[in-house]
Order: sequence, then C-alpha cells, then structure tokens
Amino acid sequence: DGAEFKVFTTLDGLTDNTIFKIQEDNQGRIWFMTYNRNLCYYENGEFMPYEFNESIQKATSQYYVGNTITKFAITDQNEITLWLVTNLGYPIEEIKISNSGIIKKISKPIISAELIRAQKSITHLELFENVSKLVNDNFFTDKLVLQTEKFGRVHVYNWDTVCVIGTKTGVYFYSKVEQCILRKLLEKFYVTSITKDFEGGYWCSSLYNGVFYIPNPKIFLFKIAADFNNGHINGILETEQTLLFCFNTRNNNYRINSTYSLLLNDTIPLSFQDLKKECLNRGLKLENSLCFEEFFPEVTSIVKFSHSKYLIASPTRGIIKVYKNFKKIPLNVSDLSTDYDFYENTWYVDREIRNWYKTLPSQEYWRNERILKFPPKVLKLFKDSKKNIWLGTLTGLFEFDRNKEIPLKSSLFSEIESFRIQDIEESNNGSLFFATKSNGIYVYYQDKIKKIENYNIDKLNAVYQMEYDSIKNEFLIASNSGVYILVRKDSNWVYQNVISAFDGLELPDIRQIKSHKGYLFFANNMGVGKVKKSELSKRLPPPYLYFNSYAGGHSNFDLNDEINLPPNLNTLTVNYQAISYKSQNNFIYSYRLLPANSSWSSTTNSSIVFNSLDPGTYTLEVKAKNIDGVESEVKSVLINIEPNILQTWWFQFLIVLILIVTTSLIIRYVIRFYVNKTKLERKINEMQVLALQSKMSPHFIFNSLNSIQNYILKNDKEAANEYLLDFSRLIRTILQNSESTSIFLARELEILGMYVDLERKRLRSNFEYIVEIDEAIKIEECVIPSLLLQPYVENSIWHGKVYTNPIGVIKISIHKVNETLNFEIVDNGIGIQNASATRIIQTENMHKSVGSDITKKRIKLLSELNNQMSKVTITEAFPNQKSNTFVGTIVKFSIPYELRK
Repeated sequence: DGAEFKVFTTLDGLTDNTIFKIQEDNQGRIWFMTYNRNLCYYENGEFMPYEFNESIQKATSQYYVGNTITKFAITDQNEITLWLVTNLGYPIEEIKISNSGIIKKISKPIISAELIRAQKSITHLELFENVSKLVNDNFFTDKLVLQTEKFGRVHVYNWDTVCVIGTKTGVYFYSKVEQCILRKLLEKFYVTSITKDFEGGYWCSSLYNGVFYIPNPKIFLFKIAADFNNGHINGILETEQTLLFCFNTRNNNYRINSTYSLLLNDTIPLSFQDLKKECLNRGLKLENSLCFEEFFPEVTSIVKFSHSKYLIASPTRGIIKVYKNFKKIPLNVSDLSTDYDFYENTWYVDREIRNWYKTLPSQEYWRNERILKFPPKVLKLFKDSKKNIWLGTLTGLFEFDRNKEIPLKSSLFSEIESFRIQDIEESNNGSLFFATKSNGIYVYYQDKIKKIENYNIDKLNAVYQMEYDSIKNEFLIASNSGVYILVRKDSNWVYQNVISAFDGLELPDIRQIKSHKGYLFFANNMGVGKVKKSELSKRLPPPYLYFNSYAGGHSNFDLNDEINLPPNLNTLTVNYQAISYKSQNNFIYSYRLLPANSSWSSTTNSSIVFNSLDPGTYTLEVKAKNIDGVESEVKSVLINIEPNILQTWWFQFLIVLILIVTTSLIIRYVIRFYVNKTKLERKINEMQVLALQSKMSPHFIFNSLNSIQNYILKNDKEAANEYLLDFSRLIRTILQNSESTSIFLARELEILGMYVDLERKRLRSNFEYIVEIDEAIKIEECVIPSLLLQPYVENSIWHGKVYTNPIGVIKISIHKVNETLNFEIVDNGIGIQNASATRIIQTENMHKSVGSDITKKRIKLLSELNNQMSKVTITEAFPNQKSNTFVGTIVKFSIPYELRK
C-alpha cells in the first residue's frame, strides 16, 4: 500500500501460493491465476474461489502442467475467457466458461511469421524490431509473453511510444519512434514481469532477487569506470559542441564525452580558451581543482577580467591575474629558490611543451601575476552585469577592486560575513544570489540581504552550485539533498524539488549541474545523471488516500462512510494511508474534526486518536501531501457518538416539558394569587373611598343642621323652611350617589353648585362662584370621583373665609391635557397661614375640618386604583398682594380623563 508489504497465502484463502497473473475486473474484484489452474478472486477483504474451478480442471486436464493460463477476460455477466499457451509461447487453447458453468473450447493456435521471427531473434535490437511489427499488426496490445531461442522467456510491454522487454539479462527500453534502444537496467537479474504505477514508476519482479522499483525511469545514471573510482568528477565544462566531464588522478586530467554510454577518453590537456565564452564571462566554478595548460597551478574558478586578462583562483596559490605578454627565456625550475621568488618575478608556462620560462618585455607569452598571496580558498569568481567581480570564499564574501586590482572583504552586509560562499549568480533584475555551505541561499537586492526560506525542506542546507535560466527567470540548484528549481511565486522565491533520493539516487548529494541541448546533467561522487529539462517541471499526481481501519476500545468498526459509537465508548482511533510509491511513505497528513475544529492540523502519523468525544455528530476530514507538495482529495467519514439516556433528545425534551409544565402551574398559581390579592386590595380601597365619602357627608350635614338650627333660634321660619328644602334636595342627591365612587362631571358640578348656594344662604354672603371648563371636556360623559371638589370649596368658605372679602371669589378651572384632567380651585380668602393662626386661637369645642385630608387620601387611593400617580398641591394664590389679609389659596391636582356613556 505504499508503506508496507503484506503476504497472502493459501491460509488466507488463495487457491495456490504460485500466482502467474493478477487482474481486476469491471466490478473491482482482483482475480488470481494460479499454477494449479484454480482461479480465485479478492473481494471485500476476503479471497473467494471461483465456483467453476472443477470445470476448468476438466477442460485443461489433457495439457502439460507447463501450459499455463497467461491471460483471461471477464465480462459483465461473469463469463470468463481463458487462454492457454505452450512453453514456447504459442497460444493453443481458448476456453470460454458461461456464468452457469458451461464450457466451450476453441483450439485455434495463432502462429504468425512475425512471431516466429521474434522468437528466433539474435540481438536485442532485432528482437525489438520484430516485436514492433507485432505491435503494428495488433498482435498484442499491452503485454506479450514470448519464448525465444536465445533470450529465453521474455515479457514484452507496449506502453505509449516505448516498448519495454524483461529478459534474463535485465530490462531494455526501446523507442518505437527513434527505433533504438534507449537504455538498459538490472543487467544482472532475470526479470520476469514489469508493471508501471500511476506515478510513472516501474516495478520489476525477478526470478531470484525479489522486486525492484525504478521510481523515475526518465533519469539516466552513469557510473565512472571502476579504474577511476578514486577520482570523482571535478568539473562539468561546456564547449560550443559538447560537455566535458573532467576529473583528475595524480595531476592528470581526463575527459568524458556526453554520449549515452559516457565512455572514458584518454588523457587530454584542458585549455580554458576552448570553453564556452559565456561561462567565462560570468565566471566558471569547479567542484575541485583541475589543471589547465595555460595556468600554473591547479584552478578552482576562472573569470574573464578584460579583453585579454583573466582572473584564476588556485586552492594553494590564491588569486592570479593572467594575461598575454612577449618574449620568453627558458629557465630550469631548479633555479627557483622560493615561492616568493617565483611570484615576485614573472614566469611563463609554454602551452605546447608545458615548460617554464622566465620572461622579458616585448616577447609574447602568458604572464602569471599573483594578486593575493595568502587569501582564503576561493570557490567562485563571478562578474555581474555592472562589471563588478565578486569572490566567494571559505570565510565569506570578497569584492575585487578593479583600480587597485586587489580583493577586499565585502562590507555590503554582515549577516553572511563568515559563511562559506560556494557559488554566486545574478538574475534579470540585478539581484545577486549567494549559495552557502550550511545556510541555503541569500539574495541581495536594493541594498537589502534576505535569506530564501526553505519551507518544508528540512534537509536542504548546503547549496553547491546554481545555474540561472534568464528566459524562465528560475535557478537550478545543486544541493546536499538533490536538485531543486528556485522559482518566483508572488513576491517570494520558492524551492521545488525535482531530483532527490526519492528518484532512486543512491547519493542525493549533487555537487554540479549543467544544462546542455535540452538536458540537465548532474554529478556527484558516484557518477553522472542525465534527464530532459522538460521533465523537471512535471509534478507527481495526487496521492491516493483511503481509510484503513476504525477502532474504539477493543472493538473494530466496518470501513463504511459512517461510524456509530455507543454511549459508553467515546474514544476513537482512525487509521489511514496515502499511496505515493515515489514518496516512500513520506507524507504530511492534515485533518480536522467538524464542527469542533474548522482549522487543519498536520501530522506525519498515519493514525489519529480522539479521546473523550462529546455526544454528537462529527465529520472527520483527512488529506495527504506527497513529496512534491501535491495534495490528495479530501476523504471524510461521519462519526456519530450516541448519548446516554440522560443526554438523549427525547429525555431532555421530557425534562424540559416537565419543567415548563411545572413552572407554568407555579406561575399560574402565583398570578392567580396576586390577581385575587389585587382584586381584594382594590375592593378594600373602594370600600375605603366609600367610607371616606360617607365620613365626609355627615360632616357636611352637621354644618348644615347648625345653620338650620340658627334660623330656628332666630325665629326665621321662612328662611329655615327654604334652607331646609334646599338642604333636603342636596342630601337626597348625595344619598343617590353614595353607593358609587364615581360620578359624571356635570352631575358633580350640579351638586357642588347646590352646596355653594346653601353656604351663601347660611352665611348671608354673596361671594362669587365661578366654574371654567375646557371645551374639549365632555362633561356629560366625563367621570370623576364623587364629591371630589366639595371639600376644597368648603375649605375656601369656612377656613379661607372668602365670604369676609367684600369681593370674595371662588373659581374652579378644569382643563384637559392629553388624557388627564387638571383641576385648579382658587379663592381670594385669608390664605393658608392666616387660617392656621385663626384655628390656633379657636376654642377646643369647635369642630375640626377634616374634609381636605379625606380628599387627599381619596385622590391617593383613586390613583392607586387607576395605576396613576397624582399629587395635591396647596399654595397661596396671591402672595405678592400689598395687604396680607386676603392672599387667597390655590389648590391643584389631576386625575385621569375617563369617559363613560
């Protein structure tokens, strides 16, 4: 499954342990053709034998055991067709089995001239040519097992434009377009079968050595000849025509041309003038030192300084400036006393006979002039677009002073001052890129230095070489963990892995890269690799992700789209697996549990454990990312944690319902209690109003009887009779309204008028009585408390002594404001303070007026009954009067405006 192998045997249900063929039908079942000719298939995790195996045994019993079933087909109706072949590869029988077990045999061996020629092929190329004809004649579509006279049994696979043949001497790749052998692999192994996975990798089974996996067959790998294993490739040099892969042993240079076989050439002197000029103009970097015939000593980097001058870096001699001069005088090397003598004098190495000469002016020669005597080792000389020359060394970055012709430690930035600078490159916009030994790549642009972060690439530290593609604006990177492409995305530079250990490299430590004629060549200490550059940008397809198992406690659950856990089990383990053979089980998994967590969590584990999940419904989503960063489809599973009885919805609903009913009953009882209490209180208040009203009536009656008595004592029978008649009419009216707490305003004013007339007669005073009513008030429909105004009018007469004022006036004003009646009773009597002083000196046997106090209580009670606050205010009416005798009194209060018909 991309992570581990699992072995199945007859103990698991196979009909035989020797399996010749595996095939999938259109129902997703996996069929197995066995040595004993008993078919079986794998479905829903179990191996099932084919129900008509006995019919197959009868139909093939006359054939030799070596005549095996090599191909079969299954229709939608479960009808099977089998083909048997001889040990020479000839088909000898076609057997059809219906879904009811009826067998039909067709003996029509197919033998063609092309098949016979293919079997008699002498060379691999001849075998491919004959097989190609079989492909063109549609003799086979994807696979052909063929018994040849020279190569034994071969397995031929027809894939796109390539034919692949597995033989006893390895695997051969043949181009049907170019009609040539592209490459061969596994030369020491007997290959019995080949298949190709969904990522383009090849799987090859062998007769004695198990299974081989070729993750990236598009990469060609070449090893150095065994005699030269002690010297790895030091440099890949490009001429106008070809590439030279150079290495040295014991100071001798060797070159390997860039053919498919990479044959080793003889010892050849290297001349830097043969190299591609573009490389020298920007600066040439070698992994280790090489000898050039123009220079002494060995060289690690070269850059063109001017038209005829070059700078070279030597690992032992520092920086040397080389240019043409004249005259040469032979010199015996033994005449050199010291290194100082060599470099302080001018010496020359002959290009043809490699001899040392002392030089004189006016004669042509190559002159070596030492610039820096004891510098750190220079790994790269680079000339940018502004003609500045940079030196990458073991101890940091140097810049070459063109005027003084000396290298100086760069002060542009200090962050990488002590880093080992292994390579320098420049992009189209003038940005400088510096490759370091242990800290990746830094970019310098607009006076700012920034490290390019290698997210998700933990092992990428050492960058040995960079190659810039100005057309695509991207870099090829040779590093300790493979080859990367550095591309610009949005505003950042991003690494993309293209060649690594996942591509089958034994040593992913790539030291050198070079693009040439559409191919990328790369080298390490084990050899050279080659791949088409057009293949580098191709990424792997998304990995396939599936759920492996679900487990909770000691129980396992079926692999369905839904998991149901009982109430007492809320811990769950989910196992899953992604398949990407090239990723070699190196995945980054992301998961989230909705709706508990909407953000993704990452892990490298292929299982998740959820502890103490609350009851409810969850959706687990999982996805996987392969080594190329390509994500799989999101796989999801529904998880239902069943609640216990106390957490079930119906139980909780029942509890809520009981609480609601109980609360409703309690609230209803409380409401009824307070309603009854309010009714009772209201009734009590009404009774209190009536009691106060009845208390006030005797008070008035007492005063009136005193007046009648006064008339009788004075023997004024006519006045007494008239007064008694008016009094009886008033009493009768009051008694008629005594059972009610309210009265129409018109009726109230009528009674009040009768009372005022009686008081005028009793006091024999003609004080004026005025009533002003707002036109908006409907006095015939407006209802007010009965005898509401009488006490205040009585106070104006008796205590205010309005009748003592020669022009005494009692004025009642009634106004409607919104839904309120505002009452105002004004008199011009003696006022509040004078009345109080008079009462103080009155005799104790005189009655005390309680009418106003009773009325205040009535208004308060009436306000409570009508849920409306009302306040009675009593002040002096004319406080600024010059004479303090008649300052008057003003009474104000308000009641609700209420209409009744």
